[in-house]
Amino acid sequence: MRRLFILGIFILSILIIINLVRSMYGSWKKQDVLKEAEIALREEKMRYKELQEKLKQAKSLQFIEREARDKLFLVKENEQELIIPQTSPLSSPSAEKHQIPAWKQWLTLLFGNGEK
Repeated sequence: MRRLFILGIFILSILIIINLVRSMYGSWKKQDVLKEAEIALREEKMRYKELQEKLKQAKSLQFIEREARDKLFLVKENEQELIIPQTSPLSSPSAEKHQIPAWKQWLTLLFGNGEK
């Protein structure tokens, strides 16, 4: 009878130890999840601050005026719109006039009597 009582206490002690270890492991895992959540919260707070700054800037009159000028091509009452055409050196007419065909360049290089 005494042995049975000691065996019962031993089994109960082992069960308590197993549950305690399981509980400690669960708490440790939850601590990692909590740290990750804190890092994510910190990142979101920083993003929120950046978005607040952008919103503050977007509400300013200078930003609205710049966007209206750049994207909508609006001008003030007393201003005149000036459009500068963009030309590339390859498509300009003066570059096409002076360009010699490759076969004539090779003739000139090799024999020295090519026509220009």
